Amino acid sequence: CVAQDMTFFTPSCNTGIRAHVPPEILVEMQMERRDVLRHLIAYARDCGVRFAFESAVKAPIIEMDRVAGLVVADQNGSSELRADLVIDAAGMNSPVRTQLPAQWGIPREFRRDQYFTVYRAFFSESGKSPLDNNRFSVYFFQQNRKCITWIAREEGFVDLLCGSFENTDRQYAEEIRNGLLARHPEMGDEILRGGQVVRIPVRRAISRMVADGYAAVGDSAGMTIPLIGSGITNAIRAGVLLAETVQLDSTCATQALWPYQVAYFQRIGARNAMLDVLKNYLMTLKPEQMDFMFDQKLLVGSDMVKIRSGQELSFTLPELVTRGLRGASRLPILLGMARRLLRSQRLKKQALRIPQQYDLAAVQTWAKKYDEIG
Repeated sequence: CVAQDMTFFTPSCNTGIRAHVPPEILVEMQMERRDVLRHLIAYARDCGVRFAFESAVKAPIIEMDRVAGLVVADQNGSSELRADLVIDAAGMNSPVRTQLPAQWGIPREFRRDQYFTVYRAFFSESGKSPLDNNRFSVYFFQQNRKCITWIAREEGFVDLLCGSFENTDRQYAEEIRNGLLARHPEMGDEILRGGQVVRIPVRRAISRMVADGYAAVGDSAGMTIPLIGSGITNAIRAGVLLAETVQLDSTCATQALWPYQVAYFQRIGARNAMLDVLKNYLMTLKPEQMDFMFDQKLLVGSDMVKIRSGQELSFTLPELVTRGLRGASRLPILLGMARRLLRSQRLKKQALRIPQQYDLAAVQTWAKKYDEIG
């Protein structure tokens, strides 16, 4: 799995932190999405699922304070589809979630600092030899821009992703790519597939995922990994949790669906919430400040392994003293990092305090605290 080994580079590219995650604690993977999609569609059809392609979802049907189906449009006009449960996997700009009643407490919009504009393309191999053995490289703030770029080498192609809080387009991504070609001569010029610009969330999971007759999964629920944006693994796992929940209680009421959200937060959401705090902190740094953190080893490979595998960052007293001495020349950076680490631990604890049984008042109190920690 390519994602097992990531090397993180700062803007200057002088320092790379390699994070090797052992297979037994690896929580995300790099996968060929076309193969996964073909498999899932075939499996769903075998289970009796009927697909309606070239149909646009326009809005949810709300009846008696419940999602009762969807308004859809195709070449024959608009129609209503009734359902006991609407599973919303329509992305961060979902026409379902964004039109739910505000009083339900399900976030309808994502702030600008909670999503990336992303360009992704799979390029041909140039035939030139790579300069290093890093199969998966992640770059922060290339060309002094607020972006995160990954380049992953696979057999037969090179995967490029450029995500930014700025308005990314093909030209923007091409400029970032050209700046990295000297480090990645193995990347060719031909786009084998991809090349589109999309929006993906880079945030913690939303605090309310379910309502009567409704459940959000994937990007619609903010289920990506905040530091790098990848989320297909989390979405598939969430789908399994949701299916297991519905099998236990098919009423599809909020109380019946709530165990799905509880299970997601316990197994995945709390871990990724920690990464959201770290992402928020990194995005406040200037390029030279990020260089300082990596160059002075305020963040090291073992830290990135803990972060990627959902472990809390904790240090022994000698480690704290050593890092304090390294960062003493720029004390605000050191203190800022320490505060965010403490905050990430607070957020993880709050995420794990999710009420085990659905009670509206308890859920509202929990969600408010969860949303406020940043």
